[in-house]
Amino acid sequence: FFYRSTGNVPNYSSFHRFSDILILADLANPLLLVVLTIVRSRAMARILLVGLLLIAAAGVSAIVDQRPQYHFMPPANWTNDPNGPMYWKGKYHLFYQYNPFGPTWGNMHWGHGVSDDLVHWEELPWALAPDESYDINGIFSGSVTIVPEIGPVIFYTGVDANGIQRTCIATPANWSDPLLIDWVKYKANPVMAAPPQLYTQGGFRDPTTAWMGADGNWHMITGCGLANGTNVGMALEFSSPNFFDWSFEKIFSLNEVSVWPTAGGFWECPDFYPVDGVYVLKFSDGPDNWVVGNFNDQNQEFTWTSRGIYDQGQFYASKTFYDPIGDRQILWGWVAEEDPTINWVVRGWAGTQSLPRVVSVDANSQVRTAPLPELSQLRGASTHFHDFNVSQTYQTLPGVSGDSLEIIIQLPVIPSNIESFIIDVRVSQFTTEMTQLVFSREVAPMQGTDITDGDFNVFPIPSQTARFASFLLVHSWMWL
Repeated sequence: FFYRSTGNVPNYSSFHRFSDILILADLANPLLLVVLTIVRSRAMARILLVGLLLIAAAGVSAIVDQRPQYHFMPPANWTNDPNGPMYWKGKYHLFYQYNPFGPTWGNMHWGHGVSDDLVHWEELPWALAPDESYDINGIFSGSVTIVPEIGPVIFYTGVDANGIQRTCIATPANWSDPLLIDWVKYKANPVMAAPPQLYTQGGFRDPTTAWMGADGNWHMITGCGLANGTNVGMALEFSSPNFFDWSFEKIFSLNEVSVWPTAGGFWECPDFYPVDGVYVLKFSDGPDNWVVGNFNDQNQEFTWTSRGIYDQGQFYASKTFYDPIGDRQILWGWVAEEDPTINWVVRGWAGTQSLPRVVSVDANSQVRTAPLPELSQLRGASTHFHDFNVSQTYQTLPGVSGDSLEIIIQLPVIPSNIESFIIDVRVSQFTTEMTQLVFSREVAPMQGTDITDGDFNVFPIPSQTARFASFLLVHSWMWL
């Protein structure tokens, strides 16, 4: 516990003072702290310390099988937003919000991983740490832009000691290194001053990947909100002639409250990209919202025509990148935990990245996402059940078990007298924990069907024959 929280290996023989024990307890477990505050005996404190650590270890072994097996996540501790995915010199890179010192939010760094195929990943040392005055309170989210004749450049949000958020730049220490292990912060950081005070409600953060405009200047947007209490979120546009000197241009897009009341008062993690002949603007505020529309590169004006959200479940702060190898736009998102925080502390990790998805826009201007085709290499032997009859009694699938399973269910037209049915997956030995997939004709989740410490997902009963796919330990459920 101490090593995970501080990064230092302690000398346990030095814990002879009551204050030392309290420090260790505070870093390890709030329950341990409460117990040890009433213990004045050194010997008794050691006995309780060892006993409670053994209990914690038992808890870890009991839930270690809940760790996702084929999602990208660091070996331990906290992770959230995906940042700056890209392809460079034969490697796919993914940066991400990371706390290297514990399984709860704080101490924000940029973690870093690389892959040859977007499926199998290698963890690298963190890329950016909060060690300058302008980012000492955290390296928040941002993006990467591949600048011609320069290479990859990181935009990130630096938070200073007063909580002020500014856009900063970092570049590789060695451009020829395909792993891009070492990064150097720009000597003139921060490169982007805050916009007028009117636009700074809730912060000023999360710069996007930049694009070259018809005017010969670089352009990018960042998230913001009105400061006048009108609950209007927005994306602000900045421009630069050389990628390092930036100036505020205008409001790029905003939440029209009369049209979209629930779009939110602050837009986090904006994303803007072309796909299938149109442009997608995405922002995070509650769910990950998207709008599809047309972009005039001459005057940098974007007009949206349709809107929606990427995902109904735990999927937030998403980021896409263009994959030049597959000629496609690939989407990542943060999958947050829903269980109590104490569980994160016991098991030593919290959060994961979603499976990568390929983005497309259909003929009705609706954004569609599909699992990356390369994920099929994870498949092993399969079992098929045809004409499986579902009754009111509890039934199990014979010969099927495991923690990393893909399930594809083809549902027939459900008779109108069937109000609901449930599919349980990851059922524990004594049925005290499970994930329930509830198909219901009710709009709201049904009461009394959730299981303690379990997950709960409610879907409408389809009106026609449909295929439904799930990936255990994935947190992803989608119609096919």
